[in-house]
Amino acid sequence: MKSNSMEERYKDIISKAPEPKPGPLTLSGLFSIALGCVVGSGLVTLIGPAMAYTGYSVWLAYFAAVVMGLVMTLPIVITSSVVRVSGAYYSLASDICGPRFSGVIEYAQVLTPVLYAGFYQALGMYINQLFPQFSAKTYTVACILIMLAINLLGMKPFEKISKVMAAILLGTMVLYVVWGLVHVDQPIFNFGGDKMFTGGVGGFAQATLLLVTSCQAYYTTLYYGKDAKNATRDIPKAMLLTLPCIIFMYSGLAMVTAGTVPFEEASGAATILPAARNLLPSVLYVLFVIGGPLMAIITTVNPGFNNIRYGVEQATIDGWFPKGLIRHNRWKMPWIVYLIYTAILLLPNLLGLNIVMITNIYQFLSYITNMTVVFCAFRLPSRYPEAFKRNIFHVSKPVMYVICLLSAAAYTIVFIKAALNISPICYVIAIVFIIVVMIASSYLIKNKKLHIVTSVWPSQDPAEAKGSEGK
Repeated sequence: MKSNSMEERYKDIISKAPEPKPGPLTLSGLFSIALGCVVGSGLVTLIGPAMAYTGYSVWLAYFAAVVMGLVMTLPIVITSSVVRVSGAYYSLASDICGPRFSGVIEYAQVLTPVLYAGFYQALGMYINQLFPQFSAKTYTVACILIMLAINLLGMKPFEKISKVMAAILLGTMVLYVVWGLVHVDQPIFNFGGDKMFTGGVGGFAQATLLLVTSCQAYYTTLYYGKDAKNATRDIPKAMLLTLPCIIFMYSGLAMVTAGTVPFEEASGAATILPAARNLLPSVLYVLFVIGGPLMAIITTVNPGFNNIRYGVEQATIDGWFPKGLIRHNRWKMPWIVYLIYTAILLLPNLLGLNIVMITNIYQFLSYITNMTVVFCAFRLPSRYPEAFKRNIFHVSKPVMYVICLLSAAAYTIVFIKAALNISPICYVIAIVFIIVVMIASSYLIKNKKLHIVTSVWPSQDPAEAKGSEGK
């Protein structure tokens, strides 16, 4: 009833787009994207800072972070098995909760590059370790511009590059972790040792909350619904297939990083390279840095342009942004959007913000988006009851509601942690931003400046889907 009343209220400005034909991305392609999105700079830059909070128990903190990340993203995983989504979170919010929610989401998505700026900063740091002729900041700026050029070439090169890089990354990190675990000689499993849980319960919690953002980005695979061959089956599977991979890589890498060099060298270190230098001959060390840390970061930043593109394109068509924003090049990529995204990427790096601060700022600013998405998932069973019954996880309504509440609680904990670790200016920026967004949304809705076309399509009954394919 509520969803029908919303449709009646906004019938003049909201309509639904016809569902497009299946896209080219199969399960293997989606898995490559999901793995690339989640395995990024946090894996190779936050172990040292997290170890400063909790000592040798950092590997346990990473395991806890993966579990907490699943709790936070599980509503999205289930949602992806119920509906096929194009237009990212923006379209999902428009369809399920109405334009006020979608406006907040899309304007807030403009802040997403803040997190990716930290990824590029890590990329520059690692390249600088191999080639110190130029500063890390110089490499960071160069990498941003190179990735801009690559992403302007369209989706086909993107998918091919994603598969190759994901394979290299997975193979390199598995081999390194296996090799490193054999050479662990520090007391990382001595639970009664003085360097285990050095910060107590509070320190362990701080480490987990710092690491959790690096454990959940597989949720962005939801954005590729339009380009997926079988979205409601393959996207949730692709997300979940990343879990055993990141549990092994994240906890294993933390064990190797903490367990193969003296405590003082690993604790607080900006990269995982002290352990790698100690373990590997020079040639293998270089190959590891390229196939491991560099590939981990590149596979994360590579989808970043597309992750922001889907929502902005749809929102611009609907009237939230000026129409000229989505002019396309010959490969059908929105080059103006990408240029603006690039400028936002460059700003935190040019201001000299470090990756821990960037992570805290992102966790703080993204809270409103995350809570809106969880609310959308909460309302999903009533919006699409028949499709929800067909979800591949066989989750009931009450269970879905509990999952959403647990997710909201976890996001709130992360938000509070971030709020305690950022500067006062961030509070001012956030408050001003929310006020501006609310005013802009109210104006556009009241004056009917919008014509929102939602791109959310419920999963079909297998018999109906088979019949429609034959038409």
